[in-house]
Amino acid sequence: MKRTEIVGVVNAGGQSLRMGHHKALIEWQGETLLERAVSHLQVFCERVIIISNNPEIRLAGIRTYPDMYPDTGPLGGIVTGLHEARGKGILVLPVDLPFVTLDFLGYLIKKIKPKVTATVPVEGSEIQPLCAYYSPRAIPALENMVKENQLKLTQAVRALNPDFIPISRESYFSYDSRLFFNVNTPEDLEKLIASEGET
Repeated sequence: MKRTEIVGVVNAGGQSLRMGHHKALIEWQGETLLERAVSHLQVFCERVIIISNNPEIRLAGIRTYPDMYPDTGPLGGIVTGLHEARGKGILVLPVDLPFVTLDFLGYLIKKIKPKVTATVPVEGSEIQPLCAYYSPRAIPALENMVKENQLKLTQAVRALNPDFIPISRESYFSYDSRLFFNVNTPEDLEKLIASEGET
């Protein structure tokens, strides 16, 4: 798909309660996790937006939108991103997946088929809907789930009958077992800092 056909969405709406401060502002390898996510998406998307209700989560030149459905988790952020994409598909990258690579994002985009509702990575037996592609065709089903307070993202995504893309060492990109490592707690942050010399 062309850069003009996809809007990059940084999902930064979480309250980071377990971390104690917002994950988006954590600095790693000379930049914040927010800056890292935005710059990764800009490689593949002509337009990148941020979804967050936190007034501190801002980046010069990047539009930030509040959740249309506050307190509905990642699913609400995805629905908001789809609406703000104005009829285009979205490539979603949560702010707390620091090991997602350009190589992986490029691989995922190449797997997007026409008329698909979503393209979702699967690692082992685990689907990874937090970092995935969503078509505007997904809006009715996902928004209905939000309105019915059925907020479990994996359940909502399975209802879309998406394309599932297996991710493993056999995939055609530089696979890293930390690809979907999520920075949620101070302990996770310690692991991230300890890994700095390994990346």
